[in-house]
Amino acid sequence: MAKTCLQLKRSLIGYVVQLCLAGAVISICAITLSGWLTLLATLVMILSYLHFFYQDRVVQLEYLADGQWTLMTQKQNIKTATIQKIIDHGMYVVIFFVKQPPLVIWSDQLAAADWKRVKVLAKLY
Repeated sequence: MAKTCLQLKRSLIGYVVQLCLAGAVISICAITLSGWLTLLATLVMILSYLHFFYQDRVVQLEYLADGQWTLMTQKQNIKTATIQKIIDHGMYVVIFFVKQPPLVIWSDQLAAADWKRVKVLAKLY
């Protein structure tokens, strides 16, 4: 495989999907629960969103050799991982690693050429 380095940026599509799902959950809570329980559920959702928003996230993937990839996080932590499988869902791709948590890459996180490379990589795995 040719030298592959993928720079990931924040996803606007991911934010929109999360916002729509949160709105749907809040709407269902407002219909089915009392006012203070809806407020409590909304507060829990906001706190959990902030918790996951400020966690360390992968910003770069780079292919080494023999199926080994390096994952660099925004706090400059570098991990080595092996890809187990890649699932292409159209708008996003989920990469499963052997001993790392899965990574979701949305189509707007990469340049067009890199996104095509990831789609081809998904067909290979």
